Amino acid sequence: MNEADSASNTRAVDSLMNFDSPLGYGWAFVHDRRLYEYPDNSIVIRYACGFRDKFLYSGGAYIVWADARSAASTDIYAQRIDHSGTLVWDANNGHGIAVCDEAGHQLAPRMIPDGAGGAYIMWVDERSGQRDLYGTRLDGEGNLVTGWTANGNGICTEGGDQDEPDVCEDGAGGALVTWQDRRDGNWHIYAQRVQPDGAAMWTSQGREVSAFSGADQTFPRVARDGWGSSSDRSASPRQSGPAG
Repeated sequence: MNEADSASNTRAVDSLMNFDSPLGYGWAFVHDRRLYEYPDNSIVIRYACGFRDKFLYSGGAYIVWADARSAASTDIYAQRIDHSGTLVWDANNGHGIAVCDEAGHQLAPRMIPDGAGGAYIMWVDERSGQRDLYGTRLDGEGNLVTGWTANGNGICTEGGDQDEPDVCEDGAGGALVTWQDRRDGNWHIYAQRVQPDGAAMWTSQGREVSAFSGADQTFPRVARDGWGSSSDRSASPRQSGPAG
């Protein structure tokens, strides 16, 4: 249904509890909260305690790819598209921005939103002569976020190859990364949790997940376990204050 707010703007509202919203957003609420959608594509969650959080959904997308425009190597490029289909990152006349154009091949990019209007990007990187895992974080304008360096931070640069990365958000503004790792001869599974500023939260060079002796473990996938809903909320871009 529709309601009118104090500023006379029409908004769609859904006050169901524990639901997949008919507005298209899969929120699960356990307290008295209401989900409002405004004409500017923003979302407001209004709480019974009299406070509200506002989230802006642009309706656009981030896209990342491996790019062979350089004859010397394959690089990582990315583009942001707004809700109308307009290219936002236009540094190369609409052909995307260079995320990493370091010497050697960069391959197999993976991307997730960072919860603050930007994105995390992870990829396989051969700048050292072996396959390592690198990553970066960009804001909504395509700029590096503080703590991340040009051409990426080393997520895992251990001896032996690191390959087949997968990434998801950690529920607190950071990222969870997993990959297959051949530092010990066989392929084994490792993972890392990365803070919003790029700092590793787990063991340096990755936390061993599975290293069964004498056999390969490959093609890992990662998903967060769902704990830390309060962290989810605090990590989201918002404007908070007394409800009007």
